Amino acid sequence: MKQRGSGIFPKTVIPYHDKRPDGLAGNGSYVISPSAATQLINKVDEIGLWINDAFLCRQLFPNLEEYYPFITQIQQEKSTSSQ
Repeated sequence: MKQRGSGIFPKTVIPYHDKRPDGLAGNGSYVISPSAATQLINKVDEIGLWINDAFLCRQLFPNLEEYYPFITQIQQEKSTSSQ
């Protein structure tokens, strides 16, 4: 990722070579306006609800924005949700 200052930017693109959803783990730094929340609710009605990291992805919401530097940090602990 190239260096950038603080602020709101288009979502960072993760260069996967397959069809995995390109979202931010935990959704900790997305900017969600009232109109974006309405789009999210409409998409849930359209396709159903997925886990948040996969649902809020660039493929479903191409105009996603994120706050940088990221608000959340990775915690080096064992996941309890993948057991």
